[in-house]
Amino acid sequence: MKVEKLAHAISNLAHPLLTFPIFIVYQLFTHETFPKALWLSGLIVLALFVPIAVSLYLGTKKGKYTNFDVSDREQRKGFFPLVLILFVLLILVLYITHQPAYIIQPFVFAFTLMSVCYAANFFSKVSLHTSLTLFLSCLIFSLNPIFGIFMFIFTCLMAWSRWYLKRHSIAEILGGAVIGSCVGLAYILFG
Repeated sequence: MKVEKLAHAISNLAHPLLTFPIFIVYQLFTHETFPKALWLSGLIVLALFVPIAVSLYLGTKKGKYTNFDVSDREQRKGFFPLVLILFVLLILVLYITHQPAYIIQPFVFAFTLMSVCYAANFFSKVSLHTSLTLFLSCLIFSLNPIFGIFMFIFTCLMAWSRWYLKRHSIAEILGGAVIGSCVGLAYILFG
């Protein structure tokens, strides 16, 4: 029972709706003036993460999704279009408001990652936790290799938790790892 609680804690702590906003807010408050960081953080969180969280919450409450992670492959078919539309709208707003490339590029690459995961979902339920957290590891590695390595280790623990909780098979975790690694490496090389 203790191992299951640990697996749940790791899985919840590594949820992309928690890890990505923390990373983005940290980045903005590190590199921008306080007013701009506050404005952009609010914009990004309210335009992308809050609608996704609300959609997941309502979808789970109404029975549209089995759980908050949308672990069912068929249920994900309705989830991905909303996420992709929100990404496109956010990228357009960031572009129109002339935000620097270091702010826009991670969202463009994340949009690419989600698009590949959406396409893969027609064949296999790849682990979004794994793909997004590996991608985040690469983002962090490009800024600070030591923290990036720690995030990679955390990603391995998270992948174990997803397998242990039977949310994903090894193949689904490896599929997510391949997608997250490829998009993450592309970001490091070309971002």
